[in-house]
Amino acid sequence: MLGDDHSWTLENTANLANTHRDQGYLDDVVALWEAMMEKKKQLLSDGHPDTLKSMSSLAATYRDLGHLDGAGALESIVEEHKKRCDGS
Repeated sequence: MLGDDHSWTLENTANLANTHRDQGYLDDVVALWEAMMEKKKQLLSDGHPDTLKSMSSLAATYRDLGHLDGAGALESIVEEHKKRCDGS
């Protein structure tokens, strides 16, 4: 058994979130991305590329649902981390 923290489990959770997104189940998608983002923060770090990818996906879902404040906040965090990584 791989467990909740295994990279394959997280990858499959992302696949499930994308499938739900394609089917229009955005509320389910939010719950999946939020859980994944928190798990990745815990396992990897706030600024890890995989964590930032989850944040970006959650921000896009928030935007699709009209939660513009939440989307904007996450997008700002992602951009700030990218600037630090790029040395800008």
